[in-house]
Amino acid sequence: KSSLGVKITAGGPTFNKYKELAIENGEINFDVAADKAAADTTPGGFFFKKVLGQRLRLNVNQNLTARLSSSIANEFYNKQVVGLEANSSKQAVANTETQVNIASGKIVDVARTDGTKNGGVGVFINYGLVDNKGTI
Repeated sequence: KSSLGVKITAGGPTFNKYKELAIENGEINFDVAADKAAADTTPGGFFFKKVLGQRLRLNVNQNLTARLSSSIANEFYNKQVVGLEANSSKQAVANTETQVNIASGKIVDVARTDGTKNGGVGVFINYGLVDNKGTI
């Protein structure tokens, strides 16, 4: 059994593309360095692979890395290489409710690493604001 009491049956296929947490409206501080390529047992890997959020204020207070191969992008991120993505929701009444704030001196480092013609996007925001005091 897992720590949550789920019976694990050996020999079957493994499914690891599920969300564990959904958030509507709030604030998340990236106070530790985060890497989208990391396993979901790390803070960054968990957030990017297991959390679904919208109408959030995302504060990048430490460096964020999204240097992904096409294989990882295809498997976990809908074929996209995006450093940080923020989407609003139909509950929003103003674009200030969804934000990406990059602190001074912090870096959002994004690249597709396998030399394809496709690149990456540093920050994507849908109906919101970006305040970049760092480097994207």
